[in-house]
Amino acid sequence: MTPLEAWLRSEALAFALATGRIAGMIAVTPLAWSVAPLRVRVGLTLLLAFFVHGASHPALLRPELAGELDLALAMGTEVFVGIAFGLVVRFALMVGQIIGEVITPVIGLGAAQVFDPHSHIMSSVLTTMLRHFAILIALVTGLHRVVLAGLLGSFQVLPAGGLWDPGRAAPTLLVLSAELFASAIRIALPVIGVVFVTQLALAFVARAAPAVQIFHVGLGVTLAVGLLVLVLVAPDVAYQLAAELSHVPARLERLLLEVGARR
Repeated sequence: MTPLEAWLRSEALAFALATGRIAGMIAVTPLAWSVAPLRVRVGLTLLLAFFVHGASHPALLRPELAGELDLALAMGTEVFVGIAFGLVVRFALMVGQIIGEVITPVIGLGAAQVFDPHSHIMSSVLTTMLRHFAILIALVTGLHRVVLAGLLGSFQVLPAGGLWDPGRAAPTLLVLSAELFASAIRIALPVIGVVFVTQLALAFVARAAPAVQIFHVGLGVTLAVGLLVLVLVAPDVAYQLAAELSHVPARLERLLLEVGARR
């Protein structure tokens, strides 16, 4: 193999490994590009890989791979690192979706299910609205720029082809998933509390005056109160979602440091 062929092979492998990590992140992260056509996502992946390949130090991106098995292992490692990177962002954005899933049956909108082309599942209208609301806040606060900057910077912390251990990200992802549910329940508590008090009051009225048949109008009252409270607390929900998204850079840094830690 001539020096030129060896150089071309090394550069091609480095570009392929960088593409694998970026593709894993883009496939998982539910930002604006997740609803883009496949060709657009492929083009974005190749464009980012080109920038990474050109901007990073060649020694960091030129792996020393001996055979096909090593190459396959390195490619799988890069894809899993990208997926772990994207899951951190996905967990933060899923807070809005979980809020909707918690509130929807409480206020009586559980039967209103529509097909969501984004996640390819049936979800309520309120859940879809809150998920899009979270994505909008992420775009307004510049989370997409933070994610891209963190992804490009990850090649300095975890050089492509380093055969890192993505399993080290599992404890961090488990902790983040627990924090995800805790944050969603905390944000949804005002609506849940008010609706619970409303239903309790309706139960007392029905108990005190059985002839009134209060539960005939109970669903309408619960729905109206729940939507009213949701509108009133919308600014606080936006603030809490923005605060949750502000922790993403620190979580990404912690993930990269744990994956890159030597045994």
